[in-house]
Amino acid sequence: MATAPSNQKISPQQRNANFAQMTRQKMQVSPMKTGSGANMGDTVQFDIPKINLISRVRLLVTGNLKASHATATTFEPAPFAPFNLIRRVSVDLNNGFSPFILSGEEVYMYNMIRDQAFTMKREEAGRAKVVMGTKAAAGGANNAVSFLVDLPLTLNDRDPVGLIVAQNQETTITVTVDFANDPNIVAGAPTGYTFAMSNLKVEPMVESFTVPPVAEAFPDISVLKLAQASRETISGAGQHYVDLPCGYTYRKMIFYITDENGKGVADSDLVGNIELVLNQADIPYRLTASHLAKINHEMFGMTLPQGMYAFDFSYQGISNLGGARDYFDTERLTEFWLRFNPSAKGQVRVVYEVLSRLHTA
Repeated sequence: MATAPSNQKISPQQRNANFAQMTRQKMQVSPMKTGSGANMGDTVQFDIPKINLISRVRLLVTGNLKASHATATTFEPAPFAPFNLIRRVSVDLNNGFSPFILSGEEVYMYNMIRDQAFTMKREEAGRAKVVMGTKAAAGGANNAVSFLVDLPLTLNDRDPVGLIVAQNQETTITVTVDFANDPNIVAGAPTGYTFAMSNLKVEPMVESFTVPPVAEAFPDISVLKLAQASRETISGAGQHYVDLPCGYTYRKMIFYITDENGKGVADSDLVGNIELVLNQADIPYRLTASHLAKINHEMFGMTLPQGMYAFDFSYQGISNLGGARDYFDTERLTEFWLRFNPSAKGQVRVVYEVLSRLHTA
C-alpha cells in the first residue's frame, strides 16, 4: 500500500529533498518477449509490476537483419534505422492517460535531445546503445541489431516530477510495442535489396523508486508528463500552420520537416522565419531555420539531422534541467501554432513533451 501524501504544508523543494534522502533507485528486468509475440507486424505487450514509484521504462530490442543483393556488399541505412522497426510504442494508464504514444522514429528524435547525453551514432557491432550492421551479399549477409528504447516518465534524472504510483491494486500500467510490417531500412530507394528480420526480441526494464516511509517525503504525483506526436502533409510552397493542442504546459517541441520523398529539408528550403504563435498575435519565438539549427547545436552539443529542429523550453544553460520559467501554459489559449514557410510539398512531424495536472480528490 502506497504512503498517502500528507496535507501538511511543505515546499516542493523540501519534499524533493526528503524524497532523495528516504528512497532508493531500483532497476528490474522483466521476462523477454520473443517467438511468435515479437516478429515484424506483431504486437508485444506487458504490464508494469505493481510495486514502487515508476520513473522509466527501457526496452532492449535485439534481432538479426539479413540483407541480400546480387552485387552490393553494403547498404546505407535509413536515417532513423533501426528505430523504424517499431511502428508505435505506448505507455498506457487505466485512468485514460498515455504518458508515451510515439513511433520508433519519434522516440529517436525525443531521446536525441534529452539530457545532452544521448547519442544516436550507430555502431556496426558491439555494446553501443545503437547497433546495426550494414553488410549485404548475394546469398544474404547477417547483421546484428540491438538498440535501447528509452521511455522516461519523469522530467529528468534529478527531479521526481512525473513519477507514477504503481504500488496499488487500482493502477494498471501497460507497455505496448507494435512492430512495423515493412520498415524502411535502407536510405533512399535503391533497387535490388531484400531484407529479412529474425530472432526479434524485446527485453523490458523498469526503473523505479521505493515508496518513502513518511508522507512528507512523498513526491508530488499530481503532474503527469506526456510525450506525444502529430504529423501532417504539407500541400506545397507557402505559409504552413501546425495547430498544436491547447490545455497543456509545453516543455519542449521537436519538429522534423521532410520533402515529398521523405528526406529532411535543408535550412535554405524554409523561407523566412520559423515561429511559435499564441492566439494568432503573440509571437515569442521568431527565428530563421539556420539560426535555430545553430542554437540547437549549442544547446544539445551536436548537430541535429537535416530537417530537424527543436524548441526546448526547459533549457537554462543545460538541456532538460532548467526550471519552469519558459514553459508554455496553454490552458487559457485558444490557438497555439507552429508556423513556417516551406518551399515545396512534403510532411512535418511534431513531437512534443507536455505536462498535465491530474485532478485528485
